[in-house]
Amino acid sequence: MGRKGVSLQEKRERILRIYHESKDVFNLKKLEKLGSKAGVVLRT
Repeated sequence: MGRKGVSLQEKRERILRIYHESKDVFNLKKLEKLGSKAGVVLRT
């Protein structure tokens, strides 16, 4: 049985949590790296 994917809403919440916790500005490469650690695959 495969893993259930993360919903778009959940991805948004996780990315926003990264911004709110760090209060910093990111380029796309850095955001993708942090997002993958939070369980978000941005290109899907």
